Amino acid sequence: MKFLRSGAVDVAKFTSVKLRVTNIKFNHDTGSSTCDAINIRRSYAEGIDVSDGEWFESGGVVTNEPFCYTTNRAATVKARFEASGFITSAVIRATCAGAGGSLSSLLPTNIAFSGGVSSPEYVEFAMSSRTLGCIDRSGGGVLNWSADSVNGQSGCKMNDSGPHLVYTILGEPKPPWANDYGNQKNAWTNALEFAIVKAGAQGKNTDKAALAAITTYLHSGHGLTYDIGVATNAIAGAGRPKYMSSTAGVIEFRLTEYMNKSSLKHNTSGNVVNCYDQAGGVATLARLFGVNAHCRFMMPFGYINPLNLVGEGMCNNPFYPLYNNEKLTGVDLVEPERSRFLNHMFVSLSGKVFDACAGPQLGSLDEVGYVSVAIDVSTTSEANAAGTISNIYTTSVQVVK
Repeated sequence: MKFLRSGAVDVAKFTSVKLRVTNIKFNHDTGSSTCDAINIRRSYAEGIDVSDGEWFESGGVVTNEPFCYTTNRAATVKARFEASGFITSAVIRATCAGAGGSLSSLLPTNIAFSGGVSSPEYVEFAMSSRTLGCIDRSGGGVLNWSADSVNGQSGCKMNDSGPHLVYTILGEPKPPWANDYGNQKNAWTNALEFAIVKAGAQGKNTDKAALAAITTYLHSGHGLTYDIGVATNAIAGAGRPKYMSSTAGVIEFRLTEYMNKSSLKHNTSGNVVNCYDQAGGVATLARLFGVNAHCRFMMPFGYINPLNLVGEGMCNNPFYPLYNNEKLTGVDLVEPERSRFLNHMFVSLSGKVFDACAGPQLGSLDEVGYVSVAIDVSTTSEANAAGTISNIYTTSVQVVK
């Protein structure tokens, strides 16, 4: 690259100068996310090695990995530089161009060089702006690096880095997710893509808005349908979970399969789900964003009022093929003419209900209101089969795969 000559004897004799960024660490402290990016991986099966940074150039080959911030964070970045041997100091900055999302320009920083390498090797830069205040996925930000006052004289343009793919979430992921580096439960970029891009959480800046977007998509946009019992042709085999399971009291949610709709459990196709699967999907993706949502389990539940059952539309007879083959029946019908939910699972956030199975419910009702809207108690027989809020308790997903 051409150097802008200052006329000084020790610099002007050089027609080109090496001064470039070689490595950038956005997650430069894997033990904490106080002032940098959180720990992430590509998927449950595939991690991301950030020991050399998310962006680095070696032997003409560039490695460029994504990174993820939490909202409203004053973040720093660490970078390594190489320079011509005669360079001992420079003031280096980076201007962010394009759709950078939470990535902003890096403030000018004085850097010393020893033996052609920055000293210390990785230099900390402050970002000019705090991270975004909303959920975001941006992939167009480029850092244009430049130097001023090279050896106290003039400056030069350096190489660029990017485009950088950066995610922003509301808070550090909550269990079953984990933020200790190398854990398979670090936030997955394929789950972030699913929740932000597919599920429509992009731009949401509150827990409720993010949860409502996820719930809406999983109810109406992911191509799922309720297990009405067609595959088994028996009520004992209807309504069973396909993606959530419990072993010795440890609840596992298979998010990878759920996103891909790949489970063939119970001889059903991958888009067939029950309420456990839907609650697991909503809660697990919400907690990926740092939202403190919980699964709530109610037993007994009862006969339902007409609700928009996932993939089925308006229905008050969830296993209708096994009964009278009518999705909507008279309210005075009970078994054996009409089926009911023996139990039900949904999601709660600060006492408000989100249900991607029946409703959908998007946080406008508390549990008392939800029970009154969802459960049919219009006759004595139906009321006798109905649960109450005293039958509700919190359950949680401990393992995500």
